[in-house]
Amino acid sequence: MGSVTKLLIQDTPIDWDRYVLDDADLERFVDPSTLVTRISDVLHCRGAREGIPLLWDSLSDKVRIRRGKLAIWAGINHHGKTAAVKQLCLQLTAAGERVCIASLEETPEETMADMTRMAIPDIDVRESDDWIDLVCARLSSKLWLYNQTRMMTPQRILALIAYAAKEKGCTHFVLDSLMRTGIQQDDGEGQRVFVNQLTNYAATLGIGIHVVHHIVKVDETQVPGRHSIRGGGAIVDQADQCFIVWRETKENKLSTDPDGLLVVAKNRGIRPLNWIGKIQLHMHESGQFIRQKFDQPIDFIGLPNHGYSR
Repeated sequence: MGSVTKLLIQDTPIDWDRYVLDDADLERFVDPSTLVTRISDVLHCRGAREGIPLLWDSLSDKVRIRRGKLAIWAGINHHGKTAAVKQLCLQLTAAGERVCIASLEETPEETMADMTRMAIPDIDVRESDDWIDLVCARLSSKLWLYNQTRMMTPQRILALIAYAAKEKGCTHFVLDSLMRTGIQQDDGEGQRVFVNQLTNYAATLGIGIHVVHHIVKVDETQVPGRHSIRGGGAIVDQADQCFIVWRETKENKLSTDPDGLLVVAKNRGIRPLNWIGKIQLHMHESGQFIRQKFDQPIDFIGLPNHGYSR
């Protein structure tokens, strides 16, 4: 059976200091006369279709996942925020992106078990372990998993992001979750500084950074908003995008009711791709979120390479 270890960033010594960006590298002075073409592109919405559209057709012209941007994926415990990010990672790799996942809350094999089930949703194909070999082989050199399930300091996380981008060629990086950085929940300034650093690293390295985060204690029957995210403005204000995954938990919901919502709470982008709103979703038995109750889930391993529009 295919070994998950070939997808890991191995436990070889890493010169952490080498991959910490100097603040001086983030300071730039720009003469407006050098920006004429780029200003024109913004004003005329050129490049609005750059990036990878979110999975569901209804979002293709509204939300794009781009390199160089920071996205927050938030939600109540067990409402599916990590599942949504895993599904996004499968989409990104199918589109030719290279992804590193640093899940500090579960082992690489636990992460891959979920993603493997999502990747090939056809139950008939999963009668033997050959499908595991197939998924691991297809994701090899496209997906990397950092093997650590304990607290990791913000400085080492920043170094790991740079290492993944420079040495592994990763174009997207997932941190699950912000609560595993050791920054106290009531340390608003510490959170603000770290998220600001993540934003800088995303822009400087040209890598999409996706951070899984939690919601403050709320009534689970109510759909959270951006102000329900732990850390509030210290986090959301600095991110380029903010997504909230919410599951319907009431027992008497109708069979036609959605299983939950994807709330696009912030979406900083080139017009018209700065849409915010709520999208109804259903949960498929494979673990995928699908748009309509009877939609077919995506076979990510058979999905053609759509490339990346820079």
